[in-house]
Amino acid sequence: MLKKLREQWAYHFKTWFDADHPQPVGESRAQQAANRARRHAFWQRSYGTINELFNFNIPEFLSFLRTASKWLVLGTIVGILAGTASAIFLISLAWATEIRIANPQLLFLLPVAGFIAGWFYWRFGGTASKGNNLVIDEVNNNQSRIPLRMAPFVLIGTIMTHFFGGSAGREGTAIQMGASLADSLQRLLRLNSVDRRLMIMAGIAGGFGSVFGVPAAGFIFGMEVQNVGRIRYEGIIPCMVASFVGDFVTRALGAHHSHYPAMAEMGVDPALMLKVAIAGIAFGLTSMLFIELVHGIKHLLQRITKLPPLYPVIGGFAIIVMTLLVGTTDYNGLSLPLISNSVSGAGVVTFAFLLKLLFTTVTLGSGYYGGEVTPLLVIGSTLGFTMGRLLGVDPAFMASIGLVAVFAGASNTPLASAVMGIELVGGGAPLYLFLGCVVAYLASGHRGIYATQQVAFPKSFGFDVQQGDNLQAIAARQHGWLPPLPGISSEFGSRLVRSIMSRQPVTVRETTPLPEIVAIAVREGVRSMPVLNPEKALVGIITDEDLYRAGVKANFTLLQQMTMAERLREVESYEAVTAGMIMTPDPITVLHTDVIAVAVDMINRHRLKRLPVVDKGGHLMGIITRSDILREIVVLDLPEAVDAGSELNWQATLEDVELEPAYTVTKDASVAEAIQVMLENDIRRVIVMHDHEVVGIVTESDMIHRMVNEERDKLMNVLQGGTLLGDVTFSQTVSEVMTTPVIVLNNSTLAYLALRSLMENQIKRIPVLGNHGEVQGLVGRAGIMDVLSHFGNAERS
Repeated sequence: MLKKLREQWAYHFKTWFDADHPQPVGESRAQQAANRARRHAFWQRSYGTINELFNFNIPEFLSFLRTASKWLVLGTIVGILAGTASAIFLISLAWATEIRIANPQLLFLLPVAGFIAGWFYWRFGGTASKGNNLVIDEVNNNQSRIPLRMAPFVLIGTIMTHFFGGSAGREGTAIQMGASLADSLQRLLRLNSVDRRLMIMAGIAGGFGSVFGVPAAGFIFGMEVQNVGRIRYEGIIPCMVASFVGDFVTRALGAHHSHYPAMAEMGVDPALMLKVAIAGIAFGLTSMLFIELVHGIKHLLQRITKLPPLYPVIGGFAIIVMTLLVGTTDYNGLSLPLISNSVSGAGVVTFAFLLKLLFTTVTLGSGYYGGEVTPLLVIGSTLGFTMGRLLGVDPAFMASIGLVAVFAGASNTPLASAVMGIELVGGGAPLYLFLGCVVAYLASGHRGIYATQQVAFPKSFGFDVQQGDNLQAIAARQHGWLPPLPGISSEFGSRLVRSIMSRQPVTVRETTPLPEIVAIAVREGVRSMPVLNPEKALVGIITDEDLYRAGVKANFTLLQQMTMAERLREVESYEAVTAGMIMTPDPITVLHTDVIAVAVDMINRHRLKRLPVVDKGGHLMGIITRSDILREIVVLDLPEAVDAGSELNWQATLEDVELEPAYTVTKDASVAEAIQVMLENDIRRVIVMHDHEVVGIVTESDMIHRMVNEERDKLMNVLQGGTLLGDVTFSQTVSEVMTTPVIVLNNSTLAYLALRSLMENQIKRIPVLGNHGEVQGLVGRAGIMDVLSHFGNAERS
């Protein structure tokens, strides 16, 4: 080290003082600085080149690490919960199946067990009775909680179904247990709405992957099942972790899964691909039949009885009869031996798929609890065996494809189903597994065992899908599969309520004081207001009748015509009165997925002006009024030829309408006389006559707006009950405040044309004259809608 320093000093000394190297000190330093600058420039260029060559975002990577760490922990916890629940369920299910097979006489207690389970769900289940549809709906809409009681309820209900011989599956139980446990955990951890969705998705994946022993398929299923035509990749980490951990935990706890022979290896063969595609269509149509039969049986039982606990009683007796007729219990319970016999090539009877389909649809359609997937696997494998025989293909090979293809069509999860097939029967022919699943998915149409799946992208071009549509909403618009009979229009009544409802209605909370309610009503120009709780669920509605019941002497219409000082005097003493104290609780509502025919029927039957529109969780979605519906009718074209079966009674005249009573005064009558007629008959308008002709009409509003100040003050005191009519005098006559000229109609006028006159002129009543010019009454919107609509007692979706 010292030697090196000496050499450096010797060099500098020689450079500075040697006559042969007379370089000044300043120049030497300048050269050194230039060298440093060149080195800096070199390293800067090198750094810039590397920075441009590799676009590595360190904050983004750190964000990934935080996200991955967070969901690795949460996904693991969800997986442990779901896997533990699945293990308990599978072990209990094996025990129940073993006892049922050893004691076939238990089948005769199936109706009793069904009634007990049905009654408990009906009495205590609440939203838990919605099952998988609630789980999927919460991922899509995130509106209401998934109750923790769903897990024990569905576990016990499914075990009872299998113990006594019902035909059901197990995936529904696993999904509901996993999702309810995950949602309860997120409430405990106080996660936000985005994280809640991911937790529920993780619960779905963990439950599905662990109950079938297919962690890869479970991971994909958790992301694919919420939507038709879309995979939610935001759940990729939690779903993967929960599914793999759940499967590991289930196996570690000693639960066993079914094992099937490996699928034969097949190369690419165009002829075989065509045959698999043909079979895929059959698989898709069979899944469609399964779905429609389940819904059809539900509707049939609802027609037979209105008491839900009796549905499984009827279905239980039907299962007993079918079991006795076929002479075997092969189609009760899971029917796993049918899958083994199909994919191994041992063989099954030709119509085994149809028998299992009937047993399962009766079981699930009548309200027993359990899943659909295992029965669909049975139906698919047995149908595949039969299709293999028909198409000249190895029946065991086609059974392996059908095993998952029917499920793909029914669940709208083709990718998860194909991967499930690879995990169950091996990857010998993955091309054909994917082909069968995709074709079945496309052939099944916009139907599914999970009715709340939202359609992100339709399966076929040109199919009418509205934004936010789920399968339930699409089914509500499709009335039957037969073509319409001549003359019947199904366009108006079959449209969804939400297509014409008023969105974002003016609302108040239960704690809103009455003066504020009135101020909101005046500011927004509304005559009723839905009342919401903190969860934004509808709990009541406030109308004119509620104001009167609270002691207010004016309705919303009159309050809106008052001056601010008059309104304050009217409501200032009601500061302690809140919406929750005066509202009408549990108002009549309509679902946003109901069709317009349902809303019309309810409005006519209950004599309502408006209906709050809610979702199945009771959350307010909008409001539909009588005027909303009539405006839609007005824009329809009057048909040239009308059939008796038309949903709108286009031929109705005002003779068919129930007219409102009409009261008259003469043109020269005083305002006091008109007010007296109104008060005595509890009406808001009178017809003005002169020489037996209608020359005008006068309403409360006309008087309030057209009377001079002093006269108006007297009028307001009378209308509010503060002054008796006999104690005041009015100098003005009816002719000074009436509306003239006035529209009149003949009783032979078509009701549709009368409606157009009402709506286009923005009036509420029109005088109706008889054949000799006499006043027969007043026609209003309610009477016209009642006579125009021919929907009958429309059924809810």
